[in-house]
Amino acid sequence: MIKQLLVLSKDQAFLARLNKAGQQNDWQITALTTATSIVVALNQADYDGLLWDLAASNLDTTLATVMLIRETFAHPIIAIATTPSEREQRKLYRAKADAVIDRTLAMSVFSALFDQRTWAYQNAPATVAT
Repeated sequence: MIKQLLVLSKDQAFLARLNKAGQQNDWQITALTTATSIVVALNQADYDGLLWDLAASNLDTTLATVMLIRETFAHPIIAIATTPSEREQRKLYRAKADAVIDRTLAMSVFSALFDQRTWAYQNAPATVAT
């Protein structure tokens, strides 16, 4: 089954690596360059995950957007950075990001992480309203 991965990044070299991994893993990758375009895309189509390059927007914009998205997006949100700081990681986890990874992480490891997170969301028990 093809997985739809939405990506926020302006880094062409990273996107090339990701597209190559996508071909090997049956991912359909939609790459965008602004936080606003991510919100619009999520309102127009279904995606299996979001990969957010922290170099593409400032931390405040990232946090505000991730918190907004998380209200309705029940799929993995993974942030990438070059050596993510403790502060960035802490704030992103509080905003309900699923993972914060280093940009140099091998694509095979990212693939395993994305598959695991996707599986976890698909197999999570439904919440019961009380």
